[in-house]
Amino acid sequence: MRHHIPDVPMFLFLAILCFLCPPLDAFSGAKTRPAKTPWVACVSAIEVTRAISKFVMPEDSVLEMGANCGDVSAAICSMVGPGGRAVLMDIERKEASSGRSGGRDTSMFLGEGEFSDRATFVEMSSLENWRDALWNRGKGVPQRFDVLVVDLGSMTGNDLGLKALSIVHEFLAHHSRNIRDGPHPRAVIIKSTSVANLSRRLYHPQRMFDGTSRLPTPDELERSHEPVVVPAVGVEEYRRMIPLTVRRGDHAVEVGCHVGTSTIMLHRAASSGGDASAAGGFCIGIDNGRRIVNIAKKQYSDVPFAVGDAWRTAQLLRIKDQLVPHSAAEKLLGFDVVYIDVGGLSGPDGLLESLALIDSIGCACEPRCVVIKSTCMRNLAGRLRPFSKIWNVGRRTAQL
Repeated sequence: MRHHIPDVPMFLFLAILCFLCPPLDAFSGAKTRPAKTPWVACVSAIEVTRAISKFVMPEDSVLEMGANCGDVSAAICSMVGPGGRAVLMDIERKEASSGRSGGRDTSMFLGEGEFSDRATFVEMSSLENWRDALWNRGKGVPQRFDVLVVDLGSMTGNDLGLKALSIVHEFLAHHSRNIRDGPHPRAVIIKSTSVANLSRRLYHPQRMFDGTSRLPTPDELERSHEPVVVPAVGVEEYRRMIPLTVRRGDHAVEVGCHVGTSTIMLHRAASSGGDASAAGGFCIGIDNGRRIVNIAKKQYSDVPFAVGDAWRTAQLLRIKDQLVPHSAAEKLLGFDVVYIDVGGLSGPDGLLESLALIDSIGCACEPRCVVIKSTCMRNLAGRLRPFSKIWNVGRRTAQL
């Protein structure tokens, strides 16, 4: 079965998309290269095709990882034109008990196919072999790419969001090391529901402070296993988020509290400076260093502190049950707000560990907001955007 857009020629379809989505600024889809490569998260093949129409240019080199050789692959080949290159990567298709079979149609891209003059098909034995399959192949595969398209779900049958982000991070690092004289990729397009979900929940502090975006107020948010996430860099920015995220009566916790300086500020915001039991609000400070916790207890005797491990999320709930009077903890289990300042995650490394911790705490504590001190998470917030937001901006601009 041929996988192309029915009844509408591909060039006409893409022309319509380009008309509806005129070039905007760098992160909104302009076909220029921003200072940092944007990561665009899509939830469907339709969104991916639209993103391709906004970011891919004639004569580009494009890598599609997870190529079904369908509409998305055809859109890439149409946009790059005869002077461009499209490298289509996928794993070997085999009949499987899961029902996933080798029904992929490569006829448009190989032999005498419509796009055989610009497409190179690369097949891997497994996803883990993507590096060797791409970079050790030799002639026929470009070493520099203008756009990367990633759809791991088409290869594995699962939405592996963290794996997708890991591959993107490694791909860009390799590109930067080996293509020092050339431009960095114009865009990375990721098809992943979980990554798109994260992109909608991730708020960059600087955009909030300069008015570019607005963090919903505590009254506008509900507690969820998928909370709003605000990554901060430095103690000042970390503490500057307290008035925007904590309200009177909140049940808050800081994991990685050190000697409690930020914890007392959170505690006062939750209890409005008054008695915690009367206001119903509090903040618990948790750290894995017993000596540090003892110092915090002596300095701030009215604030509950405990020794604990951020990764043992069930332990966080037990600590709350032990330290907080039941009359003040009659709300739902968990916490309204979680602040995270864990060593090893505050620097430029540890992105996957940070995301894993946020997911674990989200599922266990169901807060409405997580604030994490982390350079790598803040960098992600500066790059990652949902395509739906870019698309809506483009449509509004087209209507002006």
